[in-house]
This record gives sequence, C-alpha cells and structure tokens, in this order.
Amino acid sequence: MTDKKICAVLLAAGNGSRMKSDVKKQFIEINELPLFCYSAKVLSQIDEIDRIILVTSTSDIAYVREVIKRHNIQKIYDVVPGGDRRQDSVKNAVDTIPEYYEHVLIHDSARPFVKKEDILNVIRNGVEFNCSFLGVKVKDTIKSIDEKGFVTSTPDRDFLVSVQTPQVVKLDVIKKGLEQFHDKTFTDDAGVMEAMGVKTKITFGSYSNIKITTPDDLKYLKDLI
Repeated sequence: MTDKKICAVLLAAGNGSRMKSDVKKQFIEINELPLFCYSAKVLSQIDEIDRIILVTSTSDIAYVREVIKRHNIQKIYDVVPGGDRRQDSVKNAVDTIPEYYEHVLIHDSARPFVKKEDILNVIRNGVEFNCSFLGVKVKDTIKSIDEKGFVTSTPDRDFLVSVQTPQVVKLDVIKKGLEQFHDKTFTDDAGVMEAMGVKTKITFGSYSNIKITTPDDLKYLKDLI
C-alpha cells in the first residue's frame, strides 16, 4: 500500500433538503447510531488513515462531538464548520491539514455502505496517480438533453461511469485548486483536480455504495442493522 499515512475528511454538513425530513439525513439514527457514524467507523478501521477531520454545520458541532465521544469513534482529530457549498466545506477541512500529509481522502457521510476493500483500493490509486475516485459503470443508457427536454446526443455508456466517494487527491493541489477556482462550482473533488490539469483515475467500486439522498433510499438502511 503506502508507508505514508493520509488524512481523511468526512463531510456531514449538508441540509438534506431532498430527504424531506425534520432530521438531517446524516443524523438519522439507525440502530441508535446516527448515519454519519457508519462511515466514520469504517474510515477509522483503515490503517493508512491516522486522522479524520469531520465537517458539519456550525450549529451541529457540539452534538457531533458528543456523539463521537459517546460511541468512542476513533481517529476523529477535529470537527470543523461546513460552508455554503460542498467545496467550501472541503476547503474548511483541508486548510486545517498539516502539509506533511501528501494526500487526503474525502468521503460523503451519506454513503454509509462503503466497503473497506474499496477504500484501500482507491487509496492505492490515489497515492499512485494523485487523484482517484470510486465509481461504477452506468447500467442505463444516458441521453443529453437541451433546455426544452429534447435529446441532443446519446453518449456511449461503455465510457461512462457514475462517480462515488471516497476520492483521494494530492493535498497541496486541491488546496490551490479550491483557492484558484473559488468562483466555479464543483460537485466532486476530482473536478477540482481536473481543473488543475491533473489526470484522474477511476477505481471501480461497488454498486452498493449508494448515496442516501431521498426518502426512497431509506429502505436500504435496514442493511446497516
């Protein structure tokens, strides 16, 4: 693998508006354990990760710290406030990471089903290529449409992937990218690296690594119990 330890960032600052719930999705309790804890526990079991920075809304920091302490989740070094956008939350976290870390792993807490072996694989590729993300080949035919809903093209699905997290990136490069492209909005961390001219490498993962986003996704959470 690698003889150098890496830092992980776990994002748990979203509002979860599409969940249509009074409770933010990252705090929905499954078997008396908030959702974000499942990802935190998996990351804490990875030997190559020796520090986890957890990002959450300012108003939730005290609650998150209490949950971490109560459930004895290891390797959580700090809890920092999130930003208005995903990339702002990432920036708040990576700005606290010491420069002796060469790479950072970034994961969405709304993906509680991530497998340890997939994390290890994306770390391996991320360290080798300086940017790698978990993903899977798309199963459906994908069509591009215009603003009126008419199809403009049908990309070859053999060359399309659905992007997941974790994503492992070079720490100094993503720090520069988040500064340089502050006015541009990115939906994932590899996008920042691509803007910086870094070639990104997919690490094929698992279809089970879904993101809990809507009420329909809640039925999958029984698998965590």
